[in-house]
Amino acid sequence: ACIDARTGQPLWRFQLSAGGVNCSVLVQDDIVVAIHGQENVDSSEEGRMVGIRMPAKLPAPGEPMLILGKDNEAWRHPYSMFTSSATMANGRVYQVTKTGELVSIEAKTGKLYFAKKMENGQLHASPLSADGKLYVGFPNGAFYILNPKDDGVDVVDKSQLEGECLGQPTAWNG
Repeated sequence: ACIDARTGQPLWRFQLSAGGVNCSVLVQDDIVVAIHGQENVDSSEEGRMVGIRMPAKLPAPGEPMLILGKDNEAWRHPYSMFTSSATMANGRVYQVTKTGELVSIEAKTGKLYFAKKMENGQLHASPLSADGKLYVGFPNGAFYILNPKDDGVDVVDKSQLEGECLGQPTAWNG
């Protein structure tokens, strides 16, 4: 759902899944990128990542909200995630799927640049993009610093933390 932050007016909604969406969305120009891990509304498969075209004209104050549908989808991929949010750098979305695959997708067109298996699974830990690199933690304590390229990533460093990594890394002091 899109809500006017100044007035609280609902502007539009897009039914993405049969259940709730726990991952944050990203916006690139007029495309909203969203991912979920529930059953899809138009199939029995689980999970989807989509690029949703925002409407060119929003409702005026007092007008009803717009209901967006499949015609507003710019692209879709069958990736699934329950709680880890994507990050964006240079117009590309980087998402770790629930099966531990890092995907790189152009936000505007949905072009898949790569899908690379990193670990066996992912839960909660969202990737961070900073200083031209990706910082990604996994539930098993594996922590990667990655240099993204067009066709994959170079592993700059991999560390094994003493515990689980269930949160997004934070950049501080360079």
